[in-house]
Amino acid sequence: MCGRFFREDVSWHNYRDALDLTGDDPEEPHGEAYNVAPTQQSPIAVQTEDGVEIRMARWGLIPRFFHKPLSEWKASTFNARIESAATSASYRAAWKDRPCLALLSGWYEWTGPKGAKQPWAISMETNHRCFAVAGLWDSAKADQEDLFDSFTIITQPARDGLEEVHSRMPGLLRPEHYRDWLLSKPEDRSDLLRAFEANRMRWWKVGKAVGNVSNQGRSLIDQV
Repeated sequence: MCGRFFREDVSWHNYRDALDLTGDDPEEPHGEAYNVAPTQQSPIAVQTEDGVEIRMARWGLIPRFFHKPLSEWKASTFNARIESAATSASYRAAWKDRPCLALLSGWYEWTGPKGAKQPWAISMETNHRCFAVAGLWDSAKADQEDLFDSFTIITQPARDGLEEVHSRMPGLLRPEHYRDWLLSKPEDRSDLLRAFEANRMRWWKVGKAVGNVSNQGRSLIDQV
């Protein structure tokens, strides 16, 4: 699973270069965030009729069919397993037509027994400041006056050494496949995820301060 991630100080200009973006930059604050948790806002890249654009979205997908007050949504939808996303009631509509890219610099996992868990930061060996993982997005109204966007991060079985830290990992993509994911047909998505070699990732122990979501700052990813 991926329940917490970080984003280093990456400008929209950097993302434009990496993803060949179109459209205006989001008006919401952006930049670094070293302890992003579910329900918080974070940037995603989506395909539109005019090209690829960045939007701010809620982490934790709210499906388009949900019209009750947001406080009544109790499902945990910040991760979608690649094995069941096509059939899950929460994800199957987005799986058909709304793939996205979640923009981050790395994520956190924990190992060890309850009460003494060791946090780890995981990132790419190179180009770690600006990379993307596979996701799904949707728009819902719930109890809001206007439609709002939300997203989930695809997960898959960990491999190539990453299973030492956790049995699951995000949907990692080769950079040359970012646009392919956004334009992909559902039946092609598993092949895109399998193409990434997870041994291109690195992971290191970090301090336990990251366990408190209110803690922020670059020191959270310092190796200990």
